Amino acid sequence: MASKFILIVSFAKLLKPAEVGVYGLMVQWVNSCVMLAGMQFFLFSTRSLAGSSPDKQPAMVRDQFVYHGILYLIAMPLFLIIFFRGWLPWEIIGWFYVLVICEHISYELQRILASFGMAVKSNVIHTVRTGAWVYVAVPLMFVAAAFRHINTVWMLWFVASFTSVLMSVYMLRGRGWSAALMQPINWAWIKSGVRVAMYYVPVTAT
Repeated sequence: MASKFILIVSFAKLLKPAEVGVYGLMVQWVNSCVMLAGMQFFLFSTRSLAGSSPDKQPAMVRDQFVYHGILYLIAMPLFLIIFFRGWLPWEIIGWFYVLVICEHISYELQRILASFGMAVKSNVIHTVRTGAWVYVAVPLMFVAAAFRHINTVWMLWFVASFTSVLMSVYMLRGRGWSAALMQPINWAWIKSGVRVAMYYVPVTAT
């Protein structure tokens, strides 16, 4: 919360009003599209992971990301509506898609860490993704006028989000992932998760 407050106050001083507006819209659309990219599947998967033995967890994580991959094929083209309707400018479409993907993967990995009993590491990932980059962005933009541009914001946001993904992958190493890839996809488990998640999507959307 402190990071977001510092960010908005600083951007109001350092960026053009139009850029501050685009940043606010970008945050809202990225957050909404991250939710759509996940369709609240984590509400089912986190409980399943927490209640499963360690030897079964890697395959379940693989199946979860198979489901998300299918959703990406459907949702990502639909997100173009945001730009066709003029809700975001076309010049930031690349940043939009990169940020949606990185943010969503980071969110899911953060929840997986928590399901594996690594709550502290999960919170570290959350901090890196949502707050730490602000303390780089603001001083940099205050000191160097060349960086007082909205592209600096997108770049640092992406770096923080991507770093959180790499950190999560490192924290989850050594859990038998290669063996999980050799197992057949559990479509029944995925379908059960979809049925559970569908009850929560309308509530979350409102």
